[in-house]
Amino acid sequence: MSVFLEIAANGLDSGVLAGGLNPTSGLSLLGSQGLSGMVLGTFMIFIFAIIGAYIYFSIAFSSIGRKANLQNPSVAWLSPMVTLFEVSKSHWWPMPVMIIGIMLSYIVLLLSPIIGVIFLFAFYVFAGIVVLYWHWKTFEAISRPGWWIIIPVVLLVLAMVLPLIDISLSIFTVIFSIITGIIYAILVGIAAWGNPEGK
Repeated sequence: MSVFLEIAANGLDSGVLAGGLNPTSGLSLLGSQGLSGMVLGTFMIFIFAIIGAYIYFSIAFSSIGRKANLQNPSVAWLSPMVTLFEVSKSHWWPMPVMIIGIMLSYIVLLLSPIIGVIFLFAFYVFAGIVVLYWHWKTFEAISRPGWWIIIPVVLLVLAMVLPLIDISLSIFTVIFSIITGIIYAILVGIAAWGNPEGK
């Protein structure tokens, strides 16, 4: 409350109410404090969202692991990707290829931006296809439609393509990304805790 009184006093002293706007007035004080508070608040929301998502997906993929009769379903707490890998009964080689390939792409990006972007794009496409396949097989292993994973993938691709069409559509990238995350969380939740019809 005292901050607002100080701002009001500075504003009156600098003639803000009389129509003048002094950059060193109380309004600029409110702006700097408001901006730093907004940045800190956004950062905290982001951190809590990441922690919440990690807990949610770890619990959900542990449940999926139990449904798929994994020997150790709690391995999802290390990474849900491990559960996807095990439930889909996939070969081990794509995992190191994805990790090493993406890391090497960033190194190449520093040396040659154009070649680095091409490598990075190629490895992200490869990783996307592999992860999509793992999800498809995982959903099928617990009697859920594998095509479910196509829904968030289409939305995510749309979110990334929109700014390329028109930069003014960039806001929709954020909106579509949030919607994609929510839809993905719902589908994983249904797969984890729902019962397929007829079972």
